[in-house]
Amino acid sequence: MVGLRRVWLCAAILGAAVAAAGCGGQAGLNATAKASAALEVSTAKLPGGTVAKSYSAALAASGGRAPYQWSVASGQLPAGVGLSSSGALTGSPQQAGTYAFQAAVKDAAGAKAQRTLSVSVAQTQASQTPPPTLDTYGGVVGLAAPGGATGYFRVAKVGSRWVFVDPLGNEFWMLGVYDVDASNAPDGLPGTSYYDRVLAKYGGIAEWGVQAARRLKAWGFNTAGEYSSAYVGAVDQFATRNTTAPIPSIGMIRPNYYSLIDSGNYAPGPVKDLMNGLDGNYHNYAGDPVADIYDPNYTAYVDGSVAAMSPPAVANSPWIIGNTVEDADDLWGFGPGPDQPTSPAGHATSNLGWIALCTNFQQTANTKYGEVYTDTKVYTKYALQAFLEQKYNNSIAALDAAWGADYTTFGDAGGFATGTGLLDEDGRDSWVGDDDVSLSTATPAVQADLNAFMAQYVQRFFQIVTAALRKYQPNHLIFGPATLNGWGGISRQAVLAAAGQSVDVIQANAANQQIYDQTLQWAGDKPLVAWVGFTANPDSDLFAYSHSGDVATQAARAAEYASTLDQLYAYAGSAGDGSLAGSQNFAGMKFWAWSDSWGEKANWGLVSLLDNAYDGKEDTVAAGVDPWGFVTGGEAKNFGDVITGVKQENEKILAELAQP
Repeated sequence: MVGLRRVWLCAAILGAAVAAAGCGGQAGLNATAKASAALEVSTAKLPGGTVAKSYSAALAASGGRAPYQWSVASGQLPAGVGLSSSGALTGSPQQAGTYAFQAAVKDAAGAKAQRTLSVSVAQTQASQTPPPTLDTYGGVVGLAAPGGATGYFRVAKVGSRWVFVDPLGNEFWMLGVYDVDASNAPDGLPGTSYYDRVLAKYGGIAEWGVQAARRLKAWGFNTAGEYSSAYVGAVDQFATRNTTAPIPSIGMIRPNYYSLIDSGNYAPGPVKDLMNGLDGNYHNYAGDPVADIYDPNYTAYVDGSVAAMSPPAVANSPWIIGNTVEDADDLWGFGPGPDQPTSPAGHATSNLGWIALCTNFQQTANTKYGEVYTDTKVYTKYALQAFLEQKYNNSIAALDAAWGADYTTFGDAGGFATGTGLLDEDGRDSWVGDDDVSLSTATPAVQADLNAFMAQYVQRFFQIVTAALRKYQPNHLIFGPATLNGWGGISRQAVLAAAGQSVDVIQANAANQQIYDQTLQWAGDKPLVAWVGFTANPDSDLFAYSHSGDVATQAARAAEYASTLDQLYAYAGSAGDGSLAGSQNFAGMKFWAWSDSWGEKANWGLVSLLDNAYDGKEDTVAAGVDPWGFVTGGEAKNFGDVITGVKQENEKILAELAQP
């Protein structure tokens, strides 16, 4: 990463008037202003900069009462450039692009003024090491990993750094994009949907797939992540079609959702959702499921569905990197726990031991999924019952003494939520309480037992799904749920430990060094892949809508992308990580997403809903053509450029990987 050289301004930079006031410059000039004049930002234009070159400029104000204090009210400065309170812009820009921001000044009397300014940063050929030569899969030519070629993707630790190794044996740092797909959901733009527009543009969905793969590779990406179209990869999960210009891809199984409706009829019947059996003592989010994984139907569903998606053309494809075991959105309780705060607050998920204890021990129907059950037993609650019977030697009196409880039996005695048996528990009893996240209202023995059962539950989940994938696709890697450590927090120790024992690659974020270190300590020495995503609705086809976390421009998105990837690539274990001190476990990331989301009204995409790349050329009002001759333009406004910065960062990461 280019080092930042701070160059601080003196009066000569500000001009003769300020020079006369001495090297405190701005304050000296401000002192001559008439206090009676209205405060305003007098700087109208800023000089341009160049990547990795020292940049300096000064903001000036007039009117008001000295001294002045400067800040950035909104927008984005170039990464590597800062604004001092005296109005000095200094540093070394890290990324090309145009960066718009609202400069704000405040005088001694509290008056305020703002003005929109921008800094254009040019790229220079010498500012970045040329990207390395890549093989057909995206691995770095000449960077052969120990162990050589196997014909399939694998992972290896080379020195202190985990990497993927492609089928030719070359090192590969994953630069992926999720959801490379053509949505047919109606939206508010010309044409019924994105799907309809790309059909018209390319003449067919197969040609769209070829072009999507070409565009991804041209922008420095090397992987089509989960939820991507079969037309982008080499083969779909049923080996029914493929593209002539593939990009390596990752598949996904989703048994914790699809088993609830027995999609595909892979099991004797549907699996129940434990969330459906909770009552008013549960106060947390209820939108994600908790599958009854102790139900024999769950194991049957996983085995049958994985077998169906693993014909020889899939199981033996070198283009498939591996499969993800589930979307974390379908794994309530696997997301952030109480150990670190989430951002924003309030996104910690439930303790699965509490869910198992407080759900109903039987279900007759689930109206959400339209299911009626002939087998009403909730197997997970009975598994908890058996777990506690074994621990307390079948003595309910021993459990009551430990928990401070007054159950009359391990079974049912009067019915769920009203009876006195363990199976009747719904969270109403004082020794349990309704804190489903940290169990703060539960007695110490309850906490210990529910945490122990939670660990058993997550271990069972990983054992079932990994057994099926290793049985039917032994040549492909197994990825953990996408993605753990969400919302700036960290998943529970039991979840990360079970993932570390079971999968080949853990998909987890690390919002800071502390979370990175904790992840290594809990999960062990495993390669990590992160989720990355940013929105800039004001500079996109969704400019009419705001989205939480928006930055102002596409260039600012590129800067955020570069900063995040630099952080991921640079993470190394701290001294407190013991044998993993210095360990660099991030082996890649995946960007959300290919295209903007009309449903969320969010500019997640690399391309607009009109299929224009956000490169400052295609995403314009005026019509044009892309490098392959396809029509572009037609946007309501001219939008900015995220693609250039993203491509440069992708190439920089691979260039750093190739360094000796």
